[in-house]
Amino acid sequence: MAGSQNKRILLLHPPYADYTSPYHSLSYVAAAAKAAGFDVDVFDINALWFRSVFTQNRLAAWGRELTSELAQLNAWPSLSIADQERALDLIRAIALCVRIRPESAVDTLRSERFYDWEAYQQARAEVRSFEMLLNILYGPFDFFNAFALPPHEPKPAALVARAKASERLISDFAQILVSCCGGREYLFCGISVPYSANLLPAMALAVAAKRTFAETPRVAGGTAISDLFKYRNGPDALQPFSELYDLFYVGEAEAGIAALASFFTGESDRLPSQAIRLGASADAAPPMRYVSLAAVADDRKGHSPYDWRANPPCYDWIDWNLYLAPERRVIYAPVRGCFWNRCTFCDYGLNEDAPTAPSRVMPPDVVIEHLRILAEQDVSRVYFAADALPPKFLDRLADGVVKSGVKLAWSCQLFLTKSFSSELVGGLQRSGLKIASFGLESGSDRVLELMGKGRNRIPDALRPALASFRQSDIGLQPLFFYGFPTETDRERQQTIDFLLEYADLFSPIPRGGVFTLLSGSLIARDPARFGLSNLRPRPDDSVAWELEYDETADSRPSPAEFRRFDEQLPYHSIFERPWAGGVDTLHTQLYVERFGRQVFRTLRQRAHGGTEGWLEANVESDFDLEAVVQNVKIYQAVGCEIERRERSLQLEAAGISPEALAELFQPLGRSPRRQTFALRMRTREQGEINER
Repeated sequence: MAGSQNKRILLLHPPYADYTSPYHSLSYVAAAAKAAGFDVDVFDINALWFRSVFTQNRLAAWGRELTSELAQLNAWPSLSIADQERALDLIRAIALCVRIRPESAVDTLRSERFYDWEAYQQARAEVRSFEMLLNILYGPFDFFNAFALPPHEPKPAALVARAKASERLISDFAQILVSCCGGREYLFCGISVPYSANLLPAMALAVAAKRTFAETPRVAGGTAISDLFKYRNGPDALQPFSELYDLFYVGEAEAGIAALASFFTGESDRLPSQAIRLGASADAAPPMRYVSLAAVADDRKGHSPYDWRANPPCYDWIDWNLYLAPERRVIYAPVRGCFWNRCTFCDYGLNEDAPTAPSRVMPPDVVIEHLRILAEQDVSRVYFAADALPPKFLDRLADGVVKSGVKLAWSCQLFLTKSFSSELVGGLQRSGLKIASFGLESGSDRVLELMGKGRNRIPDALRPALASFRQSDIGLQPLFFYGFPTETDRERQQTIDFLLEYADLFSPIPRGGVFTLLSGSLIARDPARFGLSNLRPRPDDSVAWELEYDETADSRPSPAEFRRFDEQLPYHSIFERPWAGGVDTLHTQLYVERFGRQVFRTLRQRAHGGTEGWLEANVESDFDLEAVVQNVKIYQAVGCEIERRERSLQLEAAGISPEALAELFQPLGRSPRRQTFALRMRTREQGEINER
């Protein structure tokens, strides 16, 4: 696009992400581009798409489409097991289309009824049921489990193929782009991909962008893209993405967005160093240029200067009517990197030779000015996004907020140290802190020291800090995981005992995670110290997100063995992202604000095993649908991807005879007469649908 006079950039945030509040990454990119003289359009495709499909009209249209497809199947002379599986999916989907009430859920989640727990749970059930329907209509993407830690896709070619096959999603995105962008032309289209769960939809969005703006270059950035680059297994590993994108941008975009735009206008003939051409081999990571938060001219540590005082993050693109919450909240990052930066399991962002990016803080007076601007836009709730907020910064920020008179309710993630005195915690409460997550990780001092958390962390740091929080009304959310190398069952029990000892502080206690060995972690650099050897990517992985390893201990526990520890905790499956009770969610903050930090202990007692409902579908068919239900259950129980000759162990475990399986793989013929089948489906919190 050499010599182009166009000065407009398109920035997009893809699904599937939090639909309760907007994400913040493009606010910084847009501000930097505008500061350099470019016009910017920002669209939250995640929120726009979700609200465009979560409607009664769309459900009615889907119901007609699915009913027609089911009628076509019913006219066939016989059904293979795959056809039977599809028929059952269609019946389930038709029942869901009839049951779900989107407008009622939206009204509840955006009104005072949000705080009525029964009404809230009904609205949540509507959305969760809708996500089950999305799984059937938009597979293979798993919308129902998108907010849980997703498995990373280690094969770019497979990811690209899945995205290109997602025609329904691509078509939806293309319609939204045409509606939002009209006949505008852009220098380039930038798509931010913060999490691995966004990768497949972001690839489908690139296909839609190509259809809509045929000649417009497409650039992907964000943490998940940087991780793809960092974890690539060989210089050509990312080649498949060249079908969808022209460039990947790795690292913080404020440092290079102006140079990137200038390249596309033809004002510069050089790309910024962090822009990666996907059609060429990438042998080495580009030199990282982190953005300074301190001042315009502070380039002493090699950080790119940026005038945050004159160019605050840009939030004017947000359409607040799109989000499913009764209050407005923005995500804002006054700190980047981690002041601790010693955790041996961590490997976050393009961080060169440290566990995470270098720590930088914004002057508190600049932060307060940004908060004042947000307050003028009726935004008084903020999540301070950072790997870890330094205690000294927190003290100065809290004092500044109180003195400024800015009314604020905020949440964040903390790294607890002995600096969290009762005076500091009291100041945080006065400034508006309502709830904060923190990395407990383990209740064992030995394990915590191996993790790089410091010696004697529990008596010297955690207990004093938690005693200070006990004197406040602030809710805490502990984060922890099982399976750290050399960890024993006794030490896992110490974690549980510690959590229960301080349960009165927690809003609420989540389930434990499971240790994953990341390629760039300090553990991976010195595995013998942790009793590990033979580190390796999984066979055929083009992107080595995580490593397999051998452990010198007698045996490594399986994740199933950790359940007995989780079962001791006052946890409920309804407490999940992005819902009330989930870690770091807006809904959780709002419930703690209204009802106090003990609210989820009370609500758990009222849940009585979770919400569930019955869906009914009366279907006429020339096939024995009772046999279809049973056949599909057997087929899915033994693993439909396993060759028949390898099924013996699965058959034995499932209590299925080889004869029954052999019969299953014979096509199902038509019944002598048409029958009416009443299918009752119970929807559970975990997402399965059981027929009766």
